Amino acid sequence: MLKSVIKSNKKISYFFASTLLLLISFPSFASIGVSTYRIYLDNNNAQENFQVINRYNVAQQCNLKLVHYKFDQTGNLLRYGPDEKPINSAQNLVRFSPRHFDIKANSRQTVRFTMRRKSNTESKEYRSHVVIDCKDKVETHELKSTADNIANISIKPQLLHNIPLVIRPGKAISATASFDNINFDKGILSFDLLRTGNRSLYGKIEVIDKNTQEIKTVSKTLTMYTETTKKNFSITLGDDYKAEDLLIKFVENVNFGGSIVLEQSVLN
Repeated sequence: MLKSVIKSNKKISYFFASTLLLLISFPSFASIGVSTYRIYLDNNNAQENFQVINRYNVAQQCNLKLVHYKFDQTGNLLRYGPDEKPINSAQNLVRFSPRHFDIKANSRQTVRFTMRRKSNTESKEYRSHVVIDCKDKVETHELKSTADNIANISIKPQLLHNIPLVIRPGKAISATASFDNINFDKGILSFDLLRTGNRSLYGKIEVIDKNTQEIKTVSKTLTMYTETTKKNFSITLGDDYKAEDLLIKFVENVNFGGSIVLEQSVLN
């Protein structure tokens, strides 16, 4: 059985899934879920329903807003300031509602995202992030300001979900992918995945034993944004495998506008 130790850059792999902050009171932070880890819109998929799920036994007050991040070529990120907006912001190309809502205990709320069709919009990928901020709903009659109550307040971690929003209007949007620097030495397989074009890549990478058809999924949720041109992978397979028997495969996720299927033998 294949054993792997993945040393690829994972600094942002799940950053957008959760960001912990400290707030007041106790434990509903792990009980707010979302129905998808990415919202994708294009000419063929101009509307998407997204669900915020309250699994806790306390009603929640939720607010949604858009924020922006910038990436370098290796995928490291930095958030833009409150008054900054990148040229590829999706803010002017999307409508979503509701932005403020309450969710009853053990219930869910649907939020609808719709792509705004604007003339003279440049054909390229636009991107923002949807921040979902929920906290326990407190009824007015429950609010008290006595010193005794203040003394009993405890600290609660609050979970902010950051969901990438990707919009691709127009047709002149494409990308290519290729493998490079493939090396297999002492049971360790290393390679680069290269990206070119004006859109991101979303998909999975597998290593396949051509003799047994055994598949090892190296990355199920690979993301390469337009700022990222190369991603490195290093996988420990073991000495039982030969370079001529191994195949590397990249498959794009069709749900996010992808169609690339790339295969290459480790030893040509």
